[in-house]
Amino acid sequence: ADHSPTRDFLKYTVGYFRKDPKLFLVQTPHFFLNPDPVEKNLETFHRMPSENEMFYSVIQKGLDKWNGTFFCGSAAVLRREALQLTAGFSGESITEDCETALELHSRGWNSVYVDRPMIAGLQPETFSSFIGQRSRWAQGMMQILMLKKPMFRKGLTLSQRIAYTSSPLFWLFPFSRLTFMIAPALYVYFDLQIYNASLQEFIAYTMFFLISNVLVQNKIYGQVRWPWISELYEYVQSLYLAKAIVSVVLNPRAPSFVVTAKGETLDESHLSPMAWPYFLMFGFLALTTGWAIWRIMYEGAANELLLIVTLWSIFNLLIAGVALGVVSERRERRRHYRIDTKRRADFIANNKSYPVMVDDCSIGGMRLRPLEGLIPFKSTDSGAGELVLHTGEGSPGYPLKVNLKWTSNDEQGPSYGVCYTALSAMDRRAVATILYPDHHVLETIRKRRHTGRSVPFGSAEFIYWAVFHTFRGFGYLINDLRQWSAAKSKPVLAAVPTDEAPNLAQDANLAPEFSDIVHRPNNVSEALRRAKESESATDRAASS
Repeated sequence: ADHSPTRDFLKYTVGYFRKDPKLFLVQTPHFFLNPDPVEKNLETFHRMPSENEMFYSVIQKGLDKWNGTFFCGSAAVLRREALQLTAGFSGESITEDCETALELHSRGWNSVYVDRPMIAGLQPETFSSFIGQRSRWAQGMMQILMLKKPMFRKGLTLSQRIAYTSSPLFWLFPFSRLTFMIAPALYVYFDLQIYNASLQEFIAYTMFFLISNVLVQNKIYGQVRWPWISELYEYVQSLYLAKAIVSVVLNPRAPSFVVTAKGETLDESHLSPMAWPYFLMFGFLALTTGWAIWRIMYEGAANELLLIVTLWSIFNLLIAGVALGVVSERRERRRHYRIDTKRRADFIANNKSYPVMVDDCSIGGMRLRPLEGLIPFKSTDSGAGELVLHTGEGSPGYPLKVNLKWTSNDEQGPSYGVCYTALSAMDRRAVATILYPDHHVLETIRKRRHTGRSVPFGSAEFIYWAVFHTFRGFGYLINDLRQWSAAKSKPVLAAVPTDEAPNLAQDANLAPEFSDIVHRPNNVSEALRRAKESESATDRAASS
């Protein structure tokens, strides 16, 4: 499983079942150790609230007041008696968690939401996996809307009917978002009257409404959602989710469950294989904006509607520019994500004890900071020494054998990276003790990221992202095309006879990286990586 509970998880959840014999669910928020592709590629993970914080910090608490909190797949405790009534988890849709909650709510069972992060998990690392996950969520929720008909479901209260109808309807956002992105072009190119107002009316009514709306949103939800981030997330999902939603509307029973890939690594920075529609859309919006500006220069400022539409198009172009940075995948070699722990321990080597602070920890290793002087590390096959973790429960602690992996020195002083030599069952328990001692560690990290942005500052930062990531995205594109061109001109292609060229994709002896180019010409980065691996293997074989 990709979610791990803290040691006090049951302490803060199971008690609710004693209070309410009709309670079937206690749901807690999901806390993620790693950034999603948007946060990773824009480098905002450690300072911006996560996208899911709006749902877990605001929406779920609101649903809870209506007894409408639904199961989110993990980070929850469920009553077995209730699940036995439905023969386990429901499976008519591919979002079995929400479907199961709907079924049990309609049978008179209750739910509770505890806004306390007590489980840490992983998000998709790549943009492709991110879109795959969101497509499954969108299709599953639309299946619930169409097959379960929550608005007319017997046994639900009126508030629960509204809640279970509202949640699936949210996933129709791709159509409104794409309409918003494309609409200015309809006026710029075809003079379609998409908006009927003078410049004075636009300023007096629409602009003041938009400004007031953004200010109120930022005042209420600013700690969990920065300005314009919702627009960005909607846009980057819309280009692919629109097709997924149409397919499930046409055939509600067609979608099948696909497990989301987690724990992926990237050896090199490259464009996502799904990046090309975003470059096409950016080009379309740039052309539309340029044509609108040319019309203003040619026709003059008398065409007030054209001025409004041009500003609208510029705003869309900014969103599309930031999206180019989202699909430009940054290198990610870290296999295990670390948690800030700040726990005391003792490092024992040569029968001498050295007090240290465990700055952070993962299932692969730890960062240690000496509290008194330096540690005389001497790395051996049997380990550099033993680390005795202070559990805080009055016990002497558990000795964990570690080996030195790296050393560093920063403004806080020297630090040492250690890895575990061999983990037994007891060793893993000791690591879990320091990784997930209680929910306060996760709560501290979560609150640290609940920092708001004023609308002016957030808007200025978003404009900076748009400019910077537009250039970064095209830089990735040029680099990938150059490397793809170099891989395409490798001698192995020239050695193929001309009369066999139409059958390249079917040639069983063809190197897999070039077969991939034939089958999927847009998957440049994947083919390039395979080509490099093949070239390295050939060089090693030749040298040996």
